[in-house]
Amino acid sequence: MSRRARLALLACLLGCASGAVGGVEARASEFYPIYRSPRFDAMGGASVAIVEDEAALYLNPAGLAGVKDFQLNYLVADIDASDDAIFKSSSVASALQGGTGESLNAIMGKDIYSRVTASPILMGPNLAAGFFYDGQLALRSENKALPQIVAGYQTTQGVQLGWATTLGGSSGKGRRARANRMEYRIGIAGKLMGRRGGYRLVPVSTLLQMSVSDLKGLFNSYAVGYGLDVGAQAIYRSSANLKLMAGFAATDVGDTTFGNGPQPSTMNVSIGAGLRYDFGGFGLIAAYDMRNLLQAADWRKKNHLGLELALPMLSLYGGLNQVYLTYGLSFDAWLFRVTASSYCEEQGGVAFQDPERRYAVRIGLKFNL
Repeated sequence: MSRRARLALLACLLGCASGAVGGVEARASEFYPIYRSPRFDAMGGASVAIVEDEAALYLNPAGLAGVKDFQLNYLVADIDASDDAIFKSSSVASALQGGTGESLNAIMGKDIYSRVTASPILMGPNLAAGFFYDGQLALRSENKALPQIVAGYQTTQGVQLGWATTLGGSSGKGRRARANRMEYRIGIAGKLMGRRGGYRLVPVSTLLQMSVSDLKGLFNSYAVGYGLDVGAQAIYRSSANLKLMAGFAATDVGDTTFGNGPQPSTMNVSIGAGLRYDFGGFGLIAAYDMRNLLQAADWRKKNHLGLELALPMLSLYGGLNQVYLTYGLSFDAWLFRVTASSYCEEQGGVAFQDPERRYAVRIGLKFNL
């Protein structure tokens, strides 16, 4: 393999760090949200009905009506990577620099994916404002018989503002409180985002004829987009300990587009149900979502089921994302919170075709105002 080819492949591995993707959308089979929460990833992605924390700004703005205090989350940082990125990226990089016929084989069957996100947010009852930055790198192989490479580099940054209100609720005392157990919430959020990049499917025959500068030319577009999210939640307090919840959310209504270069964030319509049972200082949360309802895809890929056991300072999570096991935990010590999760994302068009196991960690620093 020539030095030129090695440089081209290595540039793909490193994400061609100056840019973005135009042309063919390479990850059409993967649902691709603009925002991920390690907590809800550990719960199988189920969130629409139960979210009432800072993630509500991005997942379902109606959940902001459940925020009770003013809080500044001044550092919220996520690291997300596939198991191949954690355990095999070094060996792949070494093979690509080796200059032998094995260099190309080194990336066959690999799913190199990494993501870094920062999302500080200021929120209070019914309101939230956040800054968002997300950077992604990816290198994946497709079709070993006729090899093609998915090279990805994408950055997204911007601001999002959200507002929600409550219609009805269990206010008052005595008979009035018992009679008024239903609470309805509606919310809306607007976003201004800039994006550079996306994912590109590059045939190997084309890749080997390209220089590093040619590859960078695939990743050089930047554009700004405007988006809108809307949502609703309904909560029924059947007793002092038990809440039943239902939710609806439509994020990136009509698609959030970024000109003719970077890939758009497609509209995601979701419905969900959940419950929370509190007992003796502990909480048990269960949730189920059907997400991406408007997408033409295997229905099994739209299913999300999650459980949370909330203990003092510690929460344990488990669930199913699509058809794959998820799990995680978080430690909350008032001024900081650490969350770790593992989930699996289907890359193929149907369940069990091409799963990719990923791991995520979030570090959050916060204080109440």
